[in-house]
Amino acid sequence: MKKTLLFLFILVNTSLALSQTFNYNGINYQVTDVTNFYVKVVTNTGFSGVAIIPETVNFSSQNYTVKEIGYEAFRGCSGLTSVTIPNSVTYINSYAFHTCTGLTAITIPNSVTILGIASFYGCTGLTTLNIPSSITTIDDFAFVGCTGLTSLSFPSPGPSINYCTFSGCTGLTSLNLTSSVGASSFSGCTGLVSVTINTPGSIGTEAFYQCSSLTTLTIISVSIIGDRAFKDCSSLNTVNCYITTPLSISYNVFSGVNVTSCALNVPVGSEAAYEATSVWTDFNPINGNLLAMDNFVMKDNIQLYPNPTKNTLFINTKNLTNTKLEVSDSNGKLLFNQILNSTNTFDTSNFSNGMYLFKVTSDEGSLTTKVIKN
Repeated sequence: MKKTLLFLFILVNTSLALSQTFNYNGINYQVTDVTNFYVKVVTNTGFSGVAIIPETVNFSSQNYTVKEIGYEAFRGCSGLTSVTIPNSVTYINSYAFHTCTGLTAITIPNSVTILGIASFYGCTGLTTLNIPSSITTIDDFAFVGCTGLTSLSFPSPGPSINYCTFSGCTGLTSLNLTSSVGASSFSGCTGLVSVTINTPGSIGTEAFYQCSSLTTLTIISVSIIGDRAFKDCSSLNTVNCYITTPLSISYNVFSGVNVTSCALNVPVGSEAAYEATSVWTDFNPINGNLLAMDNFVMKDNIQLYPNPTKNTLFINTKNLTNTKLEVSDSNGKLLFNQILNSTNTFDTSNFSNGMYLFKVTSDEGSLTTKVIKN
């Protein structure tokens, strides 16, 4: 009987502790973990001005770590102008900053992993947004209608972008995407002029539907393009596709685009394949004037300088793995080979004047560069 009463006492007190809400320096918090001493920010109806959320807060003589911006924490707080989020926060919950129209800037710390559903929906005052590398998921509707957003940057690789995430962000003009893009994720972004896609994943259904100002689409890598992905992108006049083998896509991917007057630029030697593939064949003209995808990636990640060189040559490889170098003379005779690091220095003072072939090979592909020694 005593053990039962003790258990009930602990259970009741734990429940009471977890239900405790308190105010610390003008912001409301709730205890979420009495063992590890965690709290979350909870509803702050009508909050106005600057919100400074510290990493730890004190309640009943105990320090608690702030781990979450809770559900609807600042929803509808149109007077909120800026917010400081500590590095202890891992989750920005659904509707946390919904329609905070006065919020002009926010720094998301590198501790946050998830941006919840509609977390910044209708934050029309936001102008710039940097997504940190810690983010794994940007949930549905997270930034819908953020019409003031003009700059958006993603890490590489980027997080999963879900349904309607950035729909109606009419201030965006360019995008460089490195992850899968969900259905309708950028639909109605009527200010978009250029989009670059470099992902091993997919582009969802109607992802860029009615992006009516889009003129240039660059596809470096992608596995699937969903139905109506670029429907009614009526200004599209150039598609640069670095994929050697044409993707099989639905007839409606470019519905509403006048593809007969839209140039398709593809890797050298792959023109015939695109001309023989459904949907792609309708583009006009089809030009074979690009590097293949692997060479594009290599070129984008290698710095080789100075060229021409005299006594010293530098080779930097940024995001390449298992990298090695082969050096040959102008006749193709192999002179030497070696493993490369991210930063490499070569003494070329003993090289005879002339042209040499420097071939860099990695898991991502290979690229040969002509180097002149003088």
